[in-house]
Order: sequence, then structure tokens, then C-alpha cells
Amino acid sequence: MPIVQLADLGQLVPLGNSASGGGTGGQGEVFALPDRPGHVVKLYQPQQRIAKQVLLELTEWPRKLAPAERSYLDGVCAWPIERVDDGPKPVGVTMKRLPDRFFRHLSTGVSRPLELQYLLRPRSCVRLGIEVPSDEQRLTICTRYAEFLSFLHAHERIYGDVSATNWLWAAAPTPEIFVIDCDATRKRGGVPAVPVGGTPEWMDPTVPSSAQDVHSDRLLLSIAIIRILTGDPRRVYDPSLQQFGPPLTPEIVDLVRRAAVGSRGDRPPAGDYVQALTRALTSPGPASVRRRDTIQLHPKGASTGTTQAPRTRGSITLGGGRPKPAQPLAAGLWLPLMILLAWLASRAAA
Repeated sequence: MPIVQLADLGQLVPLGNSASGGGTGGQGEVFALPDRPGHVVKLYQPQQRIAKQVLLELTEWPRKLAPAERSYLDGVCAWPIERVDDGPKPVGVTMKRLPDRFFRHLSTGVSRPLELQYLLRPRSCVRLGIEVPSDEQRLTICTRYAEFLSFLHAHERIYGDVSATNWLWAAAPTPEIFVIDCDATRKRGGVPAVPVGGTPEWMDPTVPSSAQDVHSDRLLLSIAIIRILTGDPRRVYDPSLQQFGPPLTPEIVDLVRRAAVGSRGDRPPAGDYVQALTRALTSPGPASVRRRDTIQLHPKGASTGTTQAPRTRGSITLGGGRPKPAQPLAAGLWLPLMILLAWLASRAAA
């Protein structure tokens, strides 16, 4: 059985967020294991309720997969490897340590995991010294997330804890993903081994956090995709997405629309997003994305000249909303713009 006693793990070295990809969170704390290079242990808070047998089944499941599937799972997430007991009581899990390629040394002087939240905020990427991914890289990262959920769902598993901190990414040299906090996954129709707190802006509003299911995964995948492709951390579906342009395609927008306005049972499966995203990457013509500059960085307060979508704070609103009219260029920007145009004209004349 994949069970290890806490006393047998040897020395535990506390890891902050800058080094572990976990650190101290609501569920527990992550420690390095010097006696087990490349692995960490997550110890739950003493008051945490743990479903003992569910957690054990979670660690046993990868052993039942075909070798290629087990290799895939190991490469894209920190799946629990062993249940950690302290005597008869379950207290945590061992996991693979977050690979170095998912860290970046920031301009602030610290090293941090490349969480999804950075991908949703291009301006923050620039400020922190993180290269802003191209449209093509964003589409590929979205495809990898969709593939991950499609894999779990094909095996009757639910992730159930999508958030801007649990999904990690790397754009170079090849776009990749890595998913953490997989101890909240569960069998379809089952309960999680540990309670899922949930993040309001990353929860299916039609069910409680304890009842997130495969339809919730599908909704949150759609929301992650539009937030990644628009560079807006609070974007939800609204009709103005139809005019957004690359890297969004009409097919992707239609899937997102169906997830937002249709019934729970009609939300498109993850595999549909894989196909639509792949076509957006490979299809020739205006809808294909070879541009690298769709995600624009605008001064705060300045209009982008396009329709602004509804933004939510604290929860997800489904069903779309009425788009706001486009705003004219802020008056304070006209003078700098005219100066810039005059300078460019003088350079051209020279």
C-alpha cells in the first residue's frame, strides 16, 4: 500500500512559496524531503478533515494506469504519491516537487512559481520581468490544460479545484503546464479526500463548493481559456467576445458561450476545447494565429478602443451581460500622442 509513516520521512525542511510551489496555504504546509530528492510532503492543518480511504485510493489510482498514461500524469501534475500517517491518523501526502522550469526569478529579487494568475495579467508580467507569452503560446497552454481535464474526465475523475494559483505554466522553450493541489480530485460522483475551499472567482455558481463536478470543471475550463486568451483575470462570457478577434476564434467563443448560457449538462466537454484550440493553431486564414501582439498593454485608465466586457469581483456571473459602449481616447493622451507622431515624422524625413 502507498502509505508511509511521518517518522520514516526523515528531516522536514519548511518551504516558502518562493521555493516549493506550495508553501503554507489554507490546507497545510509543504516541506522538502532531503532524504527523498525531488519530492515534498504536504502536511495538513491539524483541524483538517481527511477522508482516509479516499486519500488512499487517490494514491493507488496511478498504479492502475497503463505505463504511457502514468508517465503523462507524472509529467503534468503533482499527483499524491503516498498517504502520510502519524500512527493511525492520516496527516498528509508525498508528492513530486515542482520542476525548476515552472519557476521564474522576478525583478523583485525572489523566485516564484509561474502561476496562472501571471498569465492573466500581461502588465504584471512586464513589471515582474516575465516574458509575455505570444498568442500561439497562450493557445498551446490552453490546449494543454484542456488535455489534462479531458484525461481526468475520460478516467471518471474530477479535478474540482481550478484556480489562478493551482494551474502553473511555462512558455519557453516549449509551452507546458503543471497542476498542483491534486489531492482535491475525486472519482466522478464521489467526495474529495480533503475539503475544497474554492476561490469565488473560480467556482461554479450553480452548485456549492463541496458539490463541484465534471460540469463545474467544464465551466471553469471555459473561463480559464477566455481569461488566458484575453489577458483579463476577471473576464466572463458576454456577446462582445464575438468581436474580440485572434487569438479567440468563433469556434472557441461558441464553446465558451454554451458553457455560460446553456444548462449544466450541455456544457461542452474538455475534448471539444482541445479540438477547437488545435484548429485555431493550425488552420490557415484570418482566424489562425501567427501574430504575437494581440495581448496589448494599455496605460491604466486609457481605453483600448474596443468594447469592454463585464468584469466580476468575488464570484462568476453566468448568462453574459450587456457590453458597455466603446470609450473615446482619454483627453490626457492626445498631447503625448501628437508629440510621438511628430517625432516619428521627423525621423522619417531624416
